[in-house]
Amino acid sequence: MNRVLVVDDHAELIDDLQRAGFEIDSRDFEAIVVRVGDDGLPPTSHAVPVVAVIEDGDPEERLRAAIAGAVKCVTPDEIVDALRAVLAADAPSLVEQQRRARVVALEAIARSGDEPGCRVRLTRLERRPTRPSAVPAASPLAGCTAKQRELLDAITRAGGVSDAAIALGTNRGTIYATLRRIAHRVNLRDSGELLRIIGAQDPAGRQ
Repeated sequence: MNRVLVVDDHAELIDDLQRAGFEIDSRDFEAIVVRVGDDGLPPTSHAVPVVAVIEDGDPEERLRAAIAGAVKCVTPDEIVDALRAVLAADAPSLVEQQRRARVVALEAIARSGDEPGCRVRLTRLERRPTRPSAVPAASPLAGCTAKQRELLDAITRAGGVSDAAIALGTNRGTIYATLRRIAHRVNLRDSGELLRIIGAQDPAGRQ
């Protein structure tokens, strides 16, 4: 049997909860039921779910209650189902329930006056942290031809244009001319930027 603290001594509300199987306990409780008054939700420092009871569905009052920490803001007829949900064995953590309550309340405010069925996006509250995408970004050299790719690989293996020219039996000028064509093809600024991308250095080289 779940034990709850009812802050407002409202006989009808207490009777409804007891008939539903809840025990009213002022010391050892698992949730708090509070009525939202003219001054909003009374402050509470207890680390248990707070369910706010409101007489109507006014979005602003629901939002004030959610901001104050309530995990649910319901009418008296909805209190039993709300308590069962927040005290369920698989219920989210208190912090997560409070976050969801704020999202629901903010969506209700945003939808007031909008067309029915509108989906409001609340990016900062609604989005959960996600891991960076595992899909690698497309290589800037993806547009190279096979022959150009072979030249770049040779430069990378040699560590620079000068050594690559010796290994390939050509001269640096010819290689730089090809590098400039490759840079233009893949929309890079110059051959120097291309060399930086492939991790090659040629201190004596020209741009």
